[in-house]
Amino acid sequence: MAPRFANLLALVGPEREPRRMPLEASLQSDLTQLFREQATFLRPADCDIVDFTGSYRPDDPDEVLAIRPFVLPGPLAEAASAPQGCPRFNVTSDIADLRGFAAVIRGNSPQILFQVFDRRRVIDRARSILFSGSTFSRLAESGVMVDTGLAVEYVDGNLFFRSFAAASRVLDLDAYYRQATSADIEEFLKLPTIHVEDATHLRKSGPWARHRLAQIIDSGVLDRIDPSTIVERATSLGISVSTTMVKGRQRIVVPTDKRATKTLLQFLAEDHFRGALTGTHFMSSSKRVVNSR
Repeated sequence: MAPRFANLLALVGPEREPRRMPLEASLQSDLTQLFREQATFLRPADCDIVDFTGSYRPDDPDEVLAIRPFVLPGPLAEAASAPQGCPRFNVTSDIADLRGFAAVIRGNSPQILFQVFDRRRVIDRARSILFSGSTFSRLAESGVMVDTGLAVEYVDGNLFFRSFAAASRVLDLDAYYRQATSADIEEFLKLPTIHVEDATHLRKSGPWARHRLAQIIDSGVLDRIDPSTIVERATSLGISVSTTMVKGRQRIVVPTDKRATKTLLQFLAEDHFRGALTGTHFMSSSKRVVNSR
C-alpha cells in the first residue's frame, strides 16, 4: 500500500476557517512523519481513555480525555474530505490570525492531527537572520514554526486530547463545557431550597461561577438533599452555610458577598472532601465519578 501523506491546513480566525498550505514533497513527507510521531505521544497504545465531562483534569500521564463521538465543524469536514478544494493560505493576510494547524491523513476514516499556533512561532523576515556558508543573511520570506507536540487527535469520529484549554484553541468545544445559561440561573433562583435576597451577582456571573452552577443544577443535589443535611455536612468541613425560614420552609441563603458565594458554590458542587485515610480536608475542582462494583 502506498504511504499516506498529510495535507496541512491552517486554521484561521475566531471560526478556525481551514486554509490549504501547499507543501514541497520532501517537506510533506517530513511533516507527516513528525505529526504521526507526535500522535503516539499524545495517545499511546496503552493509555487510559477518560470521557470528558468538564469536571476532571488528568494529572496522570497515562490518561487521555475523549469526546466520543465528535462531529467536525462543517467547513473543516469538507476541507478534510477534499483538501485541494480548500482556499489557499495567504501569508500576508492570514498569518496575523493563524490559530493552529490540522494535518489531514486521508483514508477510509481520516485522521486529523491538530497543533496550536501562537505569534511567537512566526518567523518574521524583518527580524530574522539565516546563517548560510560563512555569513548571516536576511530571510527572503516570512515563515512559521510548527509545535513540538499535538493538542488534539481526531480519528474514527472521536476526539482525543490532554488539555481542554489547548483543544479549545483549535476547535470550538463550548458545547461540551457546560455553563449555566441565564435561563438556568433563573431556574436556580426559583428552587424551593434556595433563598437569594439580591441575585444581581449571580446573574452577572462569569464562566467559573456558571460552570459550578451548571454542575449543581445538573447533579440535582438541592432536590435530593435537604438544607439541614447540607448545613450539617458543611459544618463538618468547617464551612459556614446559613439558612432561613421562608413560608415555613428551610432554605439555604446565597450570600451577597462574592467570596462567600464562591465558597458556597464550591461546596455544593462537591469541590470539598476529606481524605479516606487521614481525614484531611481537601479542595479540588478536578473530580471524576468512580463506579463502585
